[in-house]
Amino acid sequence: VFGDAEAKTVSVIEGKSVTLHTDVTDIQSSDVIEWRLNDNRIARISGDSIIPEGSSRDRLMLDKQTGDLKITNIRSTDSGEYKLQIRNTRWSLEKTFSVSAVNDPTFDGVVSVTEGDSVVLHADTELLKDDEVLWRFRGKDVIAKIKKVQQNFFTYYDVPDGRFRHRLHLNHQTGNLIISDIRFITSGLY
Repeated sequence: VFGDAEAKTVSVIEGKSVTLHTDVTDIQSSDVIEWRLNDNRIARISGDSIIPEGSSRDRLMLDKQTGDLKITNIRSTDSGEYKLQIRNTRWSLEKTFSVSAVNDPTFDGVVSVTEGDSVVLHADTELLKDDEVLWRFRGKDVIAKIKKVQQNFFTYYDVPDGRFRHRLHLNHQTGNLIISDIRFITSGLY
């Protein structure tokens, strides 16, 4: 059994979306994935079946390839302890996430992530053909850039001292920035 020793803490403004990542890249057909909220099963993938359950099932989306759970239009009733379990004949994986839906318009989007994990910073938009997106670190250094009309997508690893080398990834459709293998030196304002 593989798993995290402690829960990852995630805070999200009510009405926004959050994705809880399994950190698995390719689910096999023999894998069984279950997501639970406060010990109640809310979603399951088994073979070709994807089954969201419970009262919030219309706001749950499961990624069939990775098992990631996306919760849209999050509400205070979605707060709690989310447990992931992936099982197959050879191994199993368990992870826990502590999710808080925050009803505060002044919330600044603070996200707590365990060192070594990945985090997705959401642009919360759908990119149109003329859009340009700049991601900045600590208010000054541009670390990623999209110019949709020219189909230019850049990540800058040398900012300010190479701390992002091989850690930045851009989603070309959404503008989301994925930072993998998070370190203390990569914490700050984005």
